[in-house]
Amino acid sequence: MMKYLLMLIMMFLIKNYWFVQYMMMMMFLFIIYSIKMNMNYEMIGYNYGADLISMWLILLLLWIFSLIYMASWILNKSVFNNYFIKLSILLLIMLLLTFLFLNIFYFYLMFESSMIMMLLMIMSFGNQYERVSASFYMLFYTLVMSLPLLLMIFWYMDNYSMLLMMNWINDKLYKYLVIFLMLSFLVKLPMYLLHFWLPKAHDEASISGSMILAGILLKLGGYGLIRIGELINNIIYSNMIFWYLIIYGILSSLFISMMCMLQVDMKVMIAMSSIIHMNLLMSGYFSFYSLGIMGCLIIMISHGLCSSGMFCLVSIVYNRLMSRSLLIIKGLMNLMPFLTLFWFLMCACNMSVPPSLNLLGEILVMSSILSWLIYLFVFFILYFIIGVVFSIYFFSITQFGEIIFLLMKLEIYLQEFLLMILHLMPLNFLMVMSLFY
Repeated sequence: MMKYLLMLIMMFLIKNYWFVQYMMMMMFLFIIYSIKMNMNYEMIGYNYGADLISMWLILLLLWIFSLIYMASWILNKSVFNNYFIKLSILLLIMLLLTFLFLNIFYFYLMFESSMIMMLLMIMSFGNQYERVSASFYMLFYTLVMSLPLLLMIFWYMDNYSMLLMMNWINDKLYKYLVIFLMLSFLVKLPMYLLHFWLPKAHDEASISGSMILAGILLKLGGYGLIRIGELINNIIYSNMIFWYLIIYGILSSLFISMMCMLQVDMKVMIAMSSIIHMNLLMSGYFSFYSLGIMGCLIIMISHGLCSSGMFCLVSIVYNRLMSRSLLIIKGLMNLMPFLTLFWFLMCACNMSVPPSLNLLGEILVMSSILSWLIYLFVFFILYFIIGVVFSIYFFSITQFGEIIFLLMKLEIYLQEFLLMILHLMPLNFLMVMSLFY
């Protein structure tokens, strides 16, 4: 893995966008060739290691970043410069090290450093006037809530030998320590009532910032929860808190699904739909079944591709009509008929229509939760109904209706078609490939 880090460091000297994107694709292909399809850790160096979960998220990281360069050059050429390349590569290195570090303190260090790079990206390349306040709002939520995690890391490292000798299962203090240990990851996920930073950050971010937020940074919360699961496995069945979190995640998904249909900003609506999937992921994780953990991984990969593609569609519309309001954006089928198919496919993938990867992930998570408590199937029925209604509503209100703009067909570039195809291909073909394994 060190050779890939050296390649990324050497990219600081490159100013050509195309060459950087080709290098990302080459790294993606090299890692696919060397990946081992097992769940065991592969030691790749001192304090570095990777398993199947890490490798799939690293592949998602490289794929999304290669699409970010393409989208930024096509949709927002004015901000694509040498500073953007260096900042994005530095962010990529920090995220890559986050997925590779075995030491929990180094993991925390890279985990939080990536948010500082994200703050600079939103402030530097954001589209709206309130991007500075949105950046600090995001930084306040993530860094303040991560302070208990840092304290718990130091406490756990100092008391590890004592934890091995003593039985902490019935200790109420340990229950609260575990909550503090998970708090930073639940904010980054984000859990409902800790999610207020996400819609505002998406609203002010550029296309590259929205793709990184939805495609990568939200996955750090789920990845962190999976990694600390080994630290809290001795109280899985001893405390009721995990039972409450499962039910809380499902009810949060239902409530936010209804809130989505009240939004008028397209970006905020997609950001709220991301919170729906992440709360369902949280419920599947806290069932603590291997089936649920695998479902969480699949939802992270599928959501990263689906939400990133939907943000690209919104940016394509915004660059031509200079508006994201659903009160104005209507009749896109007449203005951009060639793009309607991609709108339909992305909305279909968002509501888990086969053969999208979302379907496989939600089936695994649902099976894991229902094996824990079968009576929750009522909430899943409501969740799927509201999710379908929301996706159909979003597609119909943007593609049909009375046209407010001039009746003319807007041009769609070939690179934009390629950008959307590169989002849809892995999102759908990975589900088909999984049937043969």
